[in-house]
Amino acid sequence: CQSHTWGRKHVDDWVWVHCNAFERNPGTVFEGLAARPRKAGRKLVPIQTLLLRHRGEEHRFTRLRIAEQWKRKLGMGYWSFEATNTRVHMEGVAQCRMRDMLQAEYVDPDGEPLFCINSEVANLKIRLFRRTHGIRYRHVETINSLGAAHLEHAARSRDPEVPTGFFKLKNE
Repeated sequence: CQSHTWGRKHVDDWVWVHCNAFERNPGTVFEGLAARPRKAGRKLVPIQTLLLRHRGEEHRFTRLRIAEQWKRKLGMGYWSFEATNTRVHMEGVAQCRMRDMLQAEYVDPDGEPLFCINSEVANLKIRLFRRTHGIRYRHVETINSLGAAHLEHAARSRDPEVPTGFFKLKNE
């Protein structure tokens, strides 16, 4: 996994989930991102991407033209998501307790702060469905990670409910 904090400026807000420690599925990896960029000073709709490598297959949900097929709910310490492609439908929930989150301040090269709130002990549950006939899908498997997923939220303002770490990261 490479760092995702690069470039001239961070996006205004994002949620990111990463996990490679699923129960009874040692080779499975999931990465999900919903980021809200800014163009010409205006916030754009969130750009979302999901990737699941599981049982020798790779499932990607990255194309913007199917963005209307995405569903998501978001709250501090919580992200639920759904996505559909031509082969599979995926439903997932990442969550952690507020007391398991820590806040760090990032500073963009232009000096604007960004606050990253994350947990390294989140839970992640993913339900997989396979296309059977036409637009029908059948549930085939549920995979879980208990306390081993990374869940991260970021925003331009500090969250007063989450403790701040003792460090300040500067993007150079």
